[in-house]
Amino acid sequence: MGTFTLWRHAADKGELRRVTWVCGEQRVLVEEVVDTVRALAQPGPLDCVSLTAGTVPDRDLWAAASLYPVGERRLVLIREAQRITRFGPLLDWLGNLRALPGVYLLLVSDEHDLPTAKVDGKTQPADYVEAMRAPRGHLVRCSALNQSDAIAWVQRRAALDQETALHLLRRTGGDLGRAGAVCAKLALFDGQPSMQAIDALVAQAPEEFVEALLHLRRTEAVHAAESVPERDYPAIIGLLDLRLDLMAVLWRANRAGLRSREIHGEPQWLVQRYLPAAKHYEPERIDRMRHVLAVLDDAVRTGARAGVLEALTALW
Repeated sequence: MGTFTLWRHAADKGELRRVTWVCGEQRVLVEEVVDTVRALAQPGPLDCVSLTAGTVPDRDLWAAASLYPVGERRLVLIREAQRITRFGPLLDWLGNLRALPGVYLLLVSDEHDLPTAKVDGKTQPADYVEAMRAPRGHLVRCSALNQSDAIAWVQRRAALDQETALHLLRRTGGDLGRAGAVCAKLALFDGQPSMQAIDALVAQAPEEFVEALLHLRRTEAVHAAESVPERDYPAIIGLLDLRLDLMAVLWRANRAGLRSREIHGEPQWLVQRYLPAAKHYEPERIDRMRHVLAVLDDAVRTGARAGVLEALTALW
């Protein structure tokens, strides 16, 4: 099993193997693998195929991987690869690579680790996993990065020295998704940003407060509330009311056992962000929270400011 860092070093040298299996809890790293493999493969518009296992029969997945490219290279991306039930065709595909030049397969699993199998009472990687090892393929597990690797990851995205990159990671609590979002904003500026600039971008106080509150991270919400200007109180109440609509949808989806990619009608990035927290938002709680928001909204409109967000956090 390769770590994200080992894979990144190989990818930076332009190394592209015929099959890549990527998994892990750090989804921002998983998506970086997807984007990088796509960029290295450079498939034409007709040769870039994205499918989701479980919603597409296995036979159609392997059929798509067995077609010749229209141009020079073809990339078949299969999401939720852990839901595939028949891997025999993959073994055949790996044994027939010379007959399919220019075809690349990218399997993205939602699991945190590689699939395993029981053999003689012992747990070991599944046979198709072993078949995907080098030199044919990359097996990439995107787990939490150590400090030096996390700093290097940030520095790839923004012109920061080590001290400032570490400050950004500390300010975002080591959340690579949040750190990456700040780096995207920093890319719009010239020169080395100060730590004060980092603090200002990380804060984004209204969004940070709403995010923490919806995920029931009350201590974090209290800290974020300290940086929220009073003029933003109405916007926060409105955003929370809007997000409760989303939570109601996701709570029902959770009850139905739906996965994020099976939920339609809502932005996928919001679905992925809030689906884990939605289990806490049963209809009765949502009704109660709407009542709290209505009371606080009335208070804000009549001039109340002191302790509004603190009261909201306590009652949430």
